[in-house]
Amino acid sequence: MAYNRGRGAQQGGLLRMPNMKGVDIHGGMFRIPPGEYLMELVSMKEDVSQNSGKAMVVYDFIGCEGAATDKKFRIYATLEGDTWQNKRTLTALGVEVPEDGEFDIDISGCIGAQAYGYVDDDEYQGNVRSVLKQLLIEGEQPKNAPAAVAGRAPVAGRAQAYREPAPPARPVAGVRSGGGAQTASRSNTRVVGRGQQQQIEPLPATDVNRMTADQLEQVVADYGLDLNLADFRMIGKKREAVCGKLDEAGLLA
Repeated sequence: MAYNRGRGAQQGGLLRMPNMKGVDIHGGMFRIPPGEYLMELVSMKEDVSQNSGKAMVVYDFIGCEGAATDKKFRIYATLEGDTWQNKRTLTALGVEVPEDGEFDIDISGCIGAQAYGYVDDDEYQGNVRSVLKQLLIEGEQPKNAPAAVAGRAPVAGRAQAYREPAPPARPVAGVRSGGGAQTASRSNTRVVGRGQQQQIEPLPATDVNRMTADQLEQVVADYGLDLNLADFRMIGKKREAVCGKLDEAGLLA
């Protein structure tokens, strides 16, 4: 549709404007205090760099806390040459990156993954804006971080995506010697030793969907689930599989 091609629209009368739903009021440029912010992956796609002509992956994120809330961030990671940014980003999002060889990624299993990222100032065409430099991985500090950030304890990526206490990997159990298990809301029990039983409490799906790969493995063992998590590369698929098995056993709250 043509918009206001004549001079009349400039002098008076009605002025037709396009649909602005979803348009960023900041024009993609904004400035927030540098630091660590929780990010959620909302899109990832393959594209070609206009500068180098090389294939790359474009990761789009939405800020989830503080000054970054609802703001859009992006990471560009080349697929040719030095692919460190791809490996860092995928690892922080919970993807198990093989030690060797090419591999495929299920994009749907990545969307919704959360990790902390380091936001810093960047100058573009004479304007200072905030950009997402990189996601944070457990045990590492952001590069060139100011003292206020570098002095803090390292923040993991997906493993510590929430600052609240991590959900327990083991089910809440009441064990007593000599037979009967303590009374609980569900009757699911298992034998844990001679003359002993353990009450197995249902796990909330929200807790499962926050767990790391190691915590999921522990749940599989503790609940005796018939499941091999090694069959799933993406952390999202592992969580989905565990939730499915728990639901089948009546152990998903």
